[in-house]
Amino acid sequence: MSINSAISEAVPPLVWHKHAVTLLILMISASILLVPTFINGYPFIYEDSGTYLRSAVELRPTDDRPVFYSLFLFLLHWRLSPWPIVIVQSILVVFMIRLVARSVLRIQQPWTILLICALLTAVSSLPWFVGQIMPDIFAPVLILAILLLVMGWEGMAIWERWFVLSLVAASISFTSPIC
Repeated sequence: MSINSAISEAVPPLVWHKHAVTLLILMISASILLVPTFINGYPFIYEDSGTYLRSAVELRPTDDRPVFYSLFLFLLHWRLSPWPIVIVQSILVVFMIRLVARSVLRIQQPWTILLICALLTAVSSLPWFVGQIMPDIFAPVLILAILLLVMGWEGMAIWERWFVLSLVAASISFTSPIC
């Protein structure tokens, strides 16, 4: 028995198709949130962005910034480009929106995420925060994560629960001021 036939017997093709469509919708939604960044031609950079990037490149913490966001940047930019940073931030936000829609609001159709992201891109500042090299995007991610822990726990799979719990810790460490 080949590996492909074993996988086909274990997981029906319809399930693979459903997951592939959901993944495609999530990637398109993440791209929608990055439209202002694409129009700009480069991720949004601020004075603080340079401090975080320098700390990530030099692997040296600064006295006035939490080190954890710089470690996040270090894992993603590889001294090549800041684009992976904003892409991952966008994917995280879309994934959290999808989890809230499914687990809290009981919206099961993944295509609704496209509409939600298009609406948020048109009428909110979310795409500007997603597209910038700053830990600011993790404040709303933390709020969504806490909402999921309080109101959506039963609607999440075990791996989603662990992911959300990990994201709470990461978001707090990325955004907490240094005392």
